[in-house]
Amino acid sequence: MSNAHIIPRSAGGLGIEQNIISACFDCHRSLDQSTKRTEMMWLVEAYMMTKYAEWDKNKYIFKKGVTK
Repeated sequence: MSNAHIIPRSAGGLGIEQNIISACFDCHRSLDQSTKRTEMMWLVEAYMMTKYAEWDKNKYIFKKGVTK
């Protein structure tokens, strides 16, 4: 098992619990580097919404110079 960022760090994804899932090596690789990413993201997002009532992937992207 490994930790997979939903929003990749390279795309500004934050290293917080709401942006990380545990995945086996093959699923992690498929999520990061395959044509299956779109399908897998649908499943990941649906799962995260069951764990965090107000989960929204747009909240977990670092925006330099932007304050809340």
